[in-house]
Amino acid sequence: LVLPKNIFPFLLQHFAQFVDELCPKRGASLSERFGNALHDLRRSIRSGLQVLKDMILDYTSDVVPQGGGIHEITKYLLKYIVSLLDNGRSLKIILVGDEQDGMVEMETLQDAVATLISHLEIMLEKESQRYKDAGLKQMFMVNNVNFVLHQVEGSKIRYLLGDDWVLKPRNQLKDHISSFINISWESVMYCFHVKTNKIPIFSSLPTLQIFNLEFEKTYWTQ
Repeated sequence: LVLPKNIFPFLLQHFAQFVDELCPKRGASLSERFGNALHDLRRSIRSGLQVLKDMILDYTSDVVPQGGGIHEITKYLLKYIVSLLDNGRSLKIILVGDEQDGMVEMETLQDAVATLISHLEIMLEKESQRYKDAGLKQMFMVNNVNFVLHQVEGSKIRYLLGDDWVLKPRNQLKDHISSFINISWESVMYCFHVKTNKIPIFSSLPTLQIFNLEFEKTYWTQ
């Protein structure tokens, strides 16, 4: 799978047709030619973004990150979105609908970015199922959701999506952390909740051995 590094390579492929549209034509005013070129540019950008959304949604990596690490597509997409917002003022103007677009509701830059991240979340959930260990599934989601949240909060993306949107990944992160602890360490910590004759179980050598085995097993798995 080859993903675009930013929006410009895609636009350059269609640059000639935009310039041609602006060239003098019989019976067409400058404003009309400009309007047609802007319309074509708008369609090209929207088409490119839609292709990217579909590619991310359908993406399946050859190998999942070792130890539940950050997925390559997570890193890629957040960098791509930042490159979009570096040109956000121009894109907001270009993406505004016009009469040629008909009555179809136009997607704003905010909508496009939110949808890209939503498709990423679906892809990550799908990729997490490839881990055999249930704890690693949650570790993978913790690392990736935390990366998305950190990148959003530390960039222009937060101002585009708003504080209310940020609450969603924050809550997702809390849920994944809680699930990770419960799944991965429950068998280890259970030893401390069992007592025999009111004496803490960790004073018993056999139980300590079981604890050490469970701890080592969980530690080396993750």
